[in-house]
Amino acid sequence: MCKKLVALLIIQMITVILLVTFKNDLSKFGSNSRFGSNDKIYIFHATWCGYCKASMDNFKKLVTKFPNRVELIDVDEDDPLKKKRVEELMIQYKVNSFPTIVTSSNVKYSGDRSFDSLVEFVNNN
Repeated sequence: MCKKLVALLIIQMITVILLVTFKNDLSKFGSNSRFGSNDKIYIFHATWCGYCKASMDNFKKLVTKFPNRVELIDVDEDDPLKKKRVEELMIQYKVNSFPTIVTSSNVKYSGDRSFDSLVEFVNNN
């Protein structure tokens, strides 16, 4: 009986800790943010594209700053499996020019390609 009571108390304590932790994580989003606003950001680029080449340093810095959120997608991919994924993503996000920067909720970036502007876009989406 005593062991069951101790086990029950431990489970309740763990539940409270998890709930408090989750509530604190939610508070990071603020009242003006939507939960789950950490959309994936895709940067579609081509090796032959002059604009892509000119912006590549900023794109790479952005990936370094947000490694779990920003993904560089090379449309000139040779690997068949990766190429299929690239083609599917290009259709899904209606990519028809390069570079195209788009969120997983299909918000396209239309600002300049300065590092600060790109960081602002990632932070706001």
